[in-house]
Amino acid sequence: MNDVAKFFETLAERNLKENYISDILWALIESNVEFLDILFELIGEKTNKTHNFNRSGFSHAKREVTEVTEVTGRPDLILYFNDESQLIIEVKKYKRDLQLDLYDKIFNNQPKVLLSYYKEDVSNYPNWTNITWSEITKKLDELMDNNLLNGFSHFIKGVFNMNCKKVESFSINNLVYLNMMIEESLKSLNYNIRYRDKGFTDAGSGYFFSYPINDNICLYPWIGINYNIQSKSKNPFGLMFWLNQGHKEQGFFNKIINNEGKIIEGGYADPINTSADQIVIMQDWSEGKEFRAQFLNKNSVEEQTALIQNFIKRICETIEEVCKE
Repeated sequence: MNDVAKFFETLAERNLKENYISDILWALIESNVEFLDILFELIGEKTNKTHNFNRSGFSHAKREVTEVTEVTGRPDLILYFNDESQLIIEVKKYKRDLQLDLYDKIFNNQPKVLLSYYKEDVSNYPNWTNITWSEITKKLDELMDNNLLNGFSHFIKGVFNMNCKKVESFSINNLVYLNMMIEESLKSLNYNIRYRDKGFTDAGSGYFFSYPINDNICLYPWIGINYNIQSKSKNPFGLMFWLNQGHKEQGFFNKIINNEGKIIEGGYADPINTSADQIVIMQDWSEGKEFRAQFLNKNSVEEQTALIQNFIKRICETIEEVCKE
């Protein structure tokens, strides 16, 4: 790691707030045209070239937007262009009030970008484009010979705890990386992670999430790592999809149980464990098991994450399919 990357990685350890992230982003935009190219490229990809910004038309970026008198209506950055057009940028570290309506009211039809950790649904806001920090770091990592951009990538990954590593063994030290892979998988599949619901217990760690079966029913499963440290637990150590029976879902539970073959076919999971009030679908990662070897033998963190993502995707899509029959 070069000195610039080390500097940014160390800075990220300060748990910086959104204002400080915006300061560093503003300085980068003002000083590095290659970062501008990446930002404009992502905007073009997201909008199918509807907004076709380029560095030659860029004039300057403004951090303190004094023209807006309401403090709550001040965006983090405004980029100005030679043709007098503007690009509004809002920086988000956490999922809070996004104020998309407010900025649309103040800045009318000016194009706007929401930079966020979580993928946000802006489909009802035609002036907005959502770009995630992970999408930015992926572009930055393609330019490893640029020390400044390489350093900024380390900074963003540090701020958002994105420095995931390949899991070589199922030790407690690697638990954080497993949870990062699960979280990334859910975000990539556009499932709504229920961060307010406690997903970490003495029996396992993971996330509750939601996805609709139809207009009336939404299921709320848990996906995570089952520790198998409770003597009464019948479920092994491994990747677990857990669904508790709610008062409305009795019919859906029966359909899931009756279609077990469809759900686990193709070697995505072990046979389903059921009881009166829950359904458990697992990949058994116990010593000597095939799924354990499959996961640990993957060559990269991306391949390990893809295995988890495919497990979730396969189960959710098949459950949705059988419940609509």
